Amino acid sequence: AAKAGARAVVGVDSSALAIGLAQQAALNNNLADAVQFVEANVFEDGQKRNDAHEKFDIVVADPPPFARSRKDLENAAKGYRKLARMTAGLVAPGGFMFIASCSHNMPADRFLIEVNRGLGQAGRSARVLEQTGASMDHPVHPLLPESAYLKGLLLALD
Repeated sequence: AAKAGARAVVGVDSSALAIGLAQQAALNNNLADAVQFVEANVFEDGQKRNDAHEKFDIVVADPPPFARSRKDLENAAKGYRKLARMTAGLVAPGGFMFIASCSHNMPADRFLIEVNRGLGQAGRSARVLEQTGASMDHPVHPLLPESAYLKGLLLALD
């Protein structure tokens, strides 16, 4: 985002390794002044930012898989709903939100339903600009439906 012209970028991840790699990438690309990385639980950090009324023009939520097996589906649904609610609270009016799922066990239609529920809980409305899946570097095998695990929603919020 900083390379594309964003004035400021905040990245939050619970992994110290991921934060370290991101910081090094920012340094390598002469973008260290435009980015800030925070090692934290995204739900806790997001709640603090919501409580402080922080707003961003664009928010990207790309969590790890919430549904590693079918038995995890209901808890995953709650997780995506909570993530959408928290993320929506951080998006400025007229801003954009991208939210992703890499859980094969979460069907795309259910993912959309849970994201919409989270938006409603946040008191936000949105338009779906694009529903995405894997790009060509993640080919889907016709006999392996689990290879179609990537899904994403690009939303314009009120």
